[in-house]
This record gives sequence, C-alpha cells and structure tokens, in this order.
Amino acid sequence: MRERADTPVIGILGLGIMGSAIANLLAKAGLDLVGFDPDPIQQELAKDMGVSMRPGAEAVVRDAEILLLSLPTHHALNDTVDAVVRVNTSIRALVDLSTLELEHKLTNLTRLNTVGVPFLDCPISGTGEQAKTGDVSVYASGCEEAYQHCRPLLQLFASSLHYLGEFGNGTKMKLVANLLVAIHNIATAEAMLLGERCG
Repeated sequence: MRERADTPVIGILGLGIMGSAIANLLAKAGLDLVGFDPDPIQQELAKDMGVSMRPGAEAVVRDAEILLLSLPTHHALNDTVDAVVRVNTSIRALVDLSTLELEHKLTNLTRLNTVGVPFLDCPISGTGEQAKTGDVSVYASGCEEAYQHCRPLLQLFASSLHYLGEFGNGTKMKLVANLLVAIHNIATAEAMLLGERCG
C-alpha cells in the first residue's frame, strides 16, 4: 500500500524478458514496486529484484497508482482491464508497453474511459538485452496530461521517449519500426548471399 503521498506505488503486470528488465531498473532507482506474473519462476526473480509480489492482477491494481503492462497477448490485456473495472481504483494511469493488435487496445481504451482511468499506448522498441540497460525507445500516445505525469517514470527505463499524440499512434509507429527492421534484415541476408556467390 502507499506509504508516502509523494512516492507513488508502481504496479507491473507481466515480468517476462521486458517486464523484468524494466522492474530491475525501477527497483535500482528506489521505486516502490508491486507486481504479478503467472510464472512462478518469474515471480521469484522479480522478488529478488525488490518487487513486492501480489497473488493476482486485482491485488496489484488495488495497491498501485501507476500501472505498467508488459503482456504477451490481448487476452492478458483484456483480463487486466477487467480487474481495473472491477476494482474501480483511483489509478492515475495505465501504461501499456506491450506490442499488441491496435483494435484490442482501442476496445480497452473505451472500457477504461467509462471508469475514468487514463490509458496510454506506449510500445517499446528494442531488445531484451537493450532493456536491461535502459537502451530502448518508447513510442507514447494517448492522454497528454497522463503522459506528462508518467514521463519521469518512463525516463528511468528508456533512453528515448517519443510522444506521438492520439492514442494508437504509438502502436502504429512501432509497426513502422518493425517493418524497417525486417527490411534491413532481409537486405542484409541478400547482401551476404550475393557476397558468397561472388566468392
């Protein structure tokens, strides 16, 4: 639970490769963290980092002021929003760092709007190894007031922040970035093949 009004409790749902890297950086920065992951191994790793683990998403939602999501599927996002709606909490922002289908994010934006919880679409660009050192980019979109409130937090685990306006623009930019990476990888493979054939 909150111990000091000026030190918000940060909730993290999803403590896999990216989520655990983010949690570790935030713990090292001295933040008060609560979290949940269904994988017992990830639970233990997060606990060792300094995350106060909870038995489920609802418990995290109850205790957190800002909620960070690093989720594998839109089903997990739906379940998280279900928990937020049920608990009817006073969360100041729900920040989705996952790369998921935009249609599902938009559906949950509507649901969260009905209970007055600001929802930010903030997919991360970078690898798990880069996330460990905070060398990732965040493509943020959604309510600008909520983004400005969360900006100091995001800066603790991202080297580059890009605020892109309307909700969903973050995911769109992430898809563009993914396409550029794919094109680069294909071009590199073709160049290597050409080099081999040329001797």
